[in-house]
Amino acid sequence: MKEKGDTVNTYPLKFIWTRSGKIYYVLQPFPGMENDTERPKILEKIQLLKNQFHGFYLDWLNYLIISPLDDIPAGTEAVFKGDSVFVSYATAEDGIQTTVRKWFLPSGRLISFEVETQSQKVVSYPDYQEVDGKWLCIGWDTQIFEDNEVNSGLSTKLELQKTQNAWFPARVEVLVQTIEKPDERYISTLYLKSYDFNLPLLELPNQQQQDSILQKDS
Repeated sequence: MKEKGDTVNTYPLKFIWTRSGKIYYVLQPFPGMENDTERPKILEKIQLLKNQFHGFYLDWLNYLIISPLDDIPAGTEAVFKGDSVFVSYATAEDGIQTTVRKWFLPSGRLISFEVETQSQKVVSYPDYQEVDGKWLCIGWDTQIFEDNEVNSGLSTKLELQKTQNAWFPARVEVLVQTIEKPDERYISTLYLKSYDFNLPLLELPNQQQQDSILQKDS
């Protein structure tokens, strides 16, 4: 997006999440969007941006927005091993079986988070900093395994700012390294701003529903 404008102050994508976990994205006015020739190319880049942010958001959700303890099903047994606590549970969605493993310190601080499906395993190690007597996640390192072999790795670092008595990312740097090109590293930067809280959302009817409403009104 840098080719078309100032990405530090101009944002092509607006992100909204709700308490129910549903995620919505809204396109913002962006230089070049009105050009019919450039629009498909820009929309493709915005889609890539959305995909990248969505991957970051899932980790951000687990480490900063909700407690790492919140999604552990009731009745799950914890196993104490030396100076750590191990929890494992399985979930199934759309026919895909997923095994989740978490390691904690006895204090409750998460030290490792593992998600495994039939062919892939993702292992993350969150990094924390003590702020105001609490542990604040400032990033995480991730290894992605394909068929039990490391395929790629990511290192995510957060620049946090305090907003309405809570810490939120203003800048996110994601460093990626793959096994195919071990000597090459790629860095992507996400900028976030304008956090709003507890705004009401209005769901607009689609065109078919609008036509039906118009027919009823007439």
